[in-house]
Amino acid sequence: MASARVKIGHIAGKRGISMTNAKRYYYDKLDANARGERLPFHKWRKSNLSFSNVEGDEAEDTPAAKGGFLKKMWAGKGGKILIIGGGAVVAYMLWKKFGKK
Repeated sequence: MASARVKIGHIAGKRGISMTNAKRYYYDKLDANARGERLPFHKWRKSNLSFSNVEGDEAEDTPAAKGGFLKKMWAGKGGKILIIGGGAVVAYMLWKKFGKK
């Protein structure tokens, strides 16, 4: 079983937050599990990490950062098929346009 340090490192890498914030989230999640509750990251982030546009965090307001476009493209775990299929369509169109006639 992985140690807490390894789990915190995975959280920090996956969520793109600092090790300190990942550690806070990890222990808050352990407390919630002990109480029989679930603590999703997006709810913890909303209440514990404050992002302000004054500090230059405009990336939080873009649709891609919120997951709007990409969430629709991926459509869950099977979304790789959509992206690979889209790449195949683009490749086919380019082949038809620039290929030998």
